[in-house]
Amino acid sequence: MNSRFLSHIAVLLSLCLLSITTLAADGRPKIGLVLSGGGARGAAHVGVIKVLEELRVPVDVIAGTSMGAVIGGLYAMGYDAEELSDLIAAIDWTDHFVDDPKRSALSFRRKQDDRDFLIDFDMGLGPDGVELPRGLVQGQKLNLLLKSWTLPVEHIDDFDQLHIPFRAVATDVENGLPVVLGDGDLATAIRASMAVPGAFAPVDYQGRLLIDGGVSNNLPIDVARSLGADVLIVVDIQFPLLSRDELRSALDITGQLLTILVIRESNSQLATLDDDDIVIVPDLGKMGSTEFTLAPQAVGVGERSARARTTALADLGVSETEYAVYASRRQTLHQSPAIDYVRVTGSDSITRDVLRAQLDMDAGPLDLKRLEEGITRLYGLDTFELVDYAIENDSERTGLAITATDKSWGPDYLNLGARLADDLEGTSRYTVGLRYTRTAVNRRGAEWRNDLQVGTNPRLFSEFYQPLDKRWRYFVAPQIDLQRFEADLFDGSERLAALQISSATGGVDLGRTFGNWGELRVGLRRTSGRISRRVGEIQPQPDSFESGSLIFSFGRDSLDNANFPRSGWRADLGWDGFRSGLGSSHNRDRLLASSLWASSSGRRTWLVSALAGSNLRGDGEVQDLFDLGGLFRLSGFRNGQLRGQHHALLGLAHYQRINTSSSFDIPVYAGASLELGNVWNDSSDIAASNALLAGSLFLGIDTFVGPIYLAFGLTEDGHSAAYFLLGQGFE
Repeated sequence: MNSRFLSHIAVLLSLCLLSITTLAADGRPKIGLVLSGGGARGAAHVGVIKVLEELRVPVDVIAGTSMGAVIGGLYAMGYDAEELSDLIAAIDWTDHFVDDPKRSALSFRRKQDDRDFLIDFDMGLGPDGVELPRGLVQGQKLNLLLKSWTLPVEHIDDFDQLHIPFRAVATDVENGLPVVLGDGDLATAIRASMAVPGAFAPVDYQGRLLIDGGVSNNLPIDVARSLGADVLIVVDIQFPLLSRDELRSALDITGQLLTILVIRESNSQLATLDDDDIVIVPDLGKMGSTEFTLAPQAVGVGERSARARTTALADLGVSETEYAVYASRRQTLHQSPAIDYVRVTGSDSITRDVLRAQLDMDAGPLDLKRLEEGITRLYGLDTFELVDYAIENDSERTGLAITATDKSWGPDYLNLGARLADDLEGTSRYTVGLRYTRTAVNRRGAEWRNDLQVGTNPRLFSEFYQPLDKRWRYFVAPQIDLQRFEADLFDGSERLAALQISSATGGVDLGRTFGNWGELRVGLRRTSGRISRRVGEIQPQPDSFESGSLIFSFGRDSLDNANFPRSGWRADLGWDGFRSGLGSSHNRDRLLASSLWASSSGRRTWLVSALAGSNLRGDGEVQDLFDLGGLFRLSGFRNGQLRGQHHALLGLAHYQRINTSSSFDIPVYAGASLELGNVWNDSSDIAASNALLAGSLFLGIDTFVGPIYLAFGLTEDGHSAAYFLLGQGFE
């Protein structure tokens, strides 16, 4: 044989081998499953997979985009259709598409933040000015969810080693080109594939900044072909185009343009299909990409659509024996690994020993629930953009690696907010505020907070909060507080005067936190102030004051929501011991206590509140008097209408949500309240017999800028008032 003949033989053998590799191991055609993106509509993929399993259609390769990557990746690693259906139905997707951890996971200091009037949105302040996050959602909760689902294959970083070779498709945000993800961390690859631009922050993956693959290749037919598939089953979750009458806003038109681009790219992919390929287009109507409450119905639609193609799909089925062999090769979901060590990295702002202490994880069998609680605690410090974990192998040891990534738009932050209370009868109070917070002042987690308020009660407050131990249990907090507030003096319903009280206070606190539910403080205060007449004929006497005091405060907070709680308990207790030796005019004591308890049944919520305060000897100065009046503070009276040396109030409120709680809407509540209380100048007058009864009907809206109330209040003796309130109501 000459060399030319041998070369021809070699070429022929190569062609034969190539043709063989395009067939599955048992000689049948290699079947590829292509799953498109579509958000909640992608639940239909599960219905299609259910029919494939019933018809014993083996899937050899999978390519998916966005929600198609979620379903495809989980199926590739070993979940079957029933398990996928259960996962889709059990998850509160609305909750996982926001970053905020449950309030129970926040540190006590962060819980105090949401009692202020600030909008819950951090703007960074850097050398180039204001910086914003790269997405409304960083993906923390979604990442933990995907990690929990993919933990059994955490040790696999080559997606060809999954039961079914798998590829996810994302988009490189720098150049707009599709990126095929076939190795690395499965959960992170899936999250990158579904990082909707603007809503989710891009994912930094293997040196590329990635967003949702639907932007560049929502129907990755070419990717499945590249994996060697002979026959494709393509599930296209098409987005419907809006009609002319439905294009009512700029947002509608922008969404329509994106849909047109997605459809155009999908059509170019569909044009490459062969006659043997099967396309399934579930008829999901106008179902939106965020309507995850309709996911179970979408599964049914996908199932019915697949059954309509039963004849074609059945031709791809194999015998029971062959399918049993195929199914036996599925990746076995193993137990969580035993951890030999825990390693924390990633943060340049806080020391590793502090992070380890906050994480509270030790070596031993991996407790996924405890791990997620620890990571959520770290994220609840509000310092990190993302807290992630990975299982790693170091020689013969297995380790848990925690990566805490500092916020890219920190560590300096600005928050804005407003508070407005108006009884629509001439008594109104408004405040517009700006908070500047410098976090990670040092690697022990110190924080410098500064509040600037303008309006009825202007204020400048600055506090330096320094944790003293690695668990952040003990702290020291020096502070300065400059403020001015108004005190109205009434005779019945007539306002006689409005006094303006200005004060400058310096102090320092030593404190102890208790888990994330409580805080105790003891400290010193020194205050100088002036009192001036703003409205009316009453001239304050004296017109200045000096005071020095010891303070004690204790707070606990387990409410699940600061604005409209459904469960939990919040309580505060404070004592000011004014002493002449510290600068006060005479020795006196002031006590203040409050409590709020919430409980729910179904959509109904009941609140029980209590408030009491006393200048114990009845010798409190005008700046230390207590007031009632306003919404939920003896509704029907005007804001601050009742003022005295002592006050007490009991309240009972009931409300329920009146719009759906199953989608991304703004919660609206309707309710009513009853209040019983009064103010007294002489402690001998304090009695239930002279307490006043009042109540209200209200509508509450939990908005981005804070809770808004529209209400009408009425007292037993005929006082009435209408209210508009922006800010905390149930205090």
